Amino acid sequence: MLKELKKRFGSHIYATNEATTLEESIVALLKEKNLTLTTAESCTGGMLSARLTNVPGVSEVFKQGFVAYNDSIKRKLLDVKKNTLKTYGAVSEKTAKEMAKNGAFITGSDICVSITGLAGLSISHVHIRMNFASGNFISKETVRRSVSFLRSMP
Repeated sequence: MLKELKKRFGSHIYATNEATTLEESIVALLKEKNLTLTTAESCTGGMLSARLTNVPGVSEVFKQGFVAYNDSIKRKLLDVKKNTLKTYGAVSEKTAKEMAKNGAFITGSDICVSITGLAGLSISHVHIRMNFASGNFISKETVRRSVSFLRSMP
C-alpha cells in the first residue's frame, strides 16, 4: 500500500512514519539541502516559528523569526513600504511579498516564509509567500506544495 501511495502522491508525501511531524520533515529537508530559513509572521503571531523551534537541531537552519503584527513594526523590522500598506493594506499579496523578500535579505537566509492575514477568518484572507535567495518565490501555495518545491531544488 505504501508503494502505491508513493507512486500516486510522490513528493507530496512529507513522511512515511506517523511519528514524524511536518516541522521535523521541513527541518530535515532544510539540513539536507543546506538551506537556511527565516519567518516573517503577522496573523499567526509566531506560531510557525514556535513549531519549528520545537525541533531539536533547528538552530542549524533557522536564522530568525519576525513577529510583526502591527503595521509600524512591519515597516520598522521588515522594511515594508508605507505606500504598500496604505495602498494595498497589511493583508495583501504585496505586503506578504515585501515581508518575505526583506526578511530573507535582512537575515541572509536562503528562504523566508511570510504570513499575513486576518486572524480567525478563512484561508482566503491569508497570504503566504516563500521567497528564495535565488529569486524564486511561491505565492498562495499550500505547505505541502512548498515542501515539494524544496525537495526538487538541487
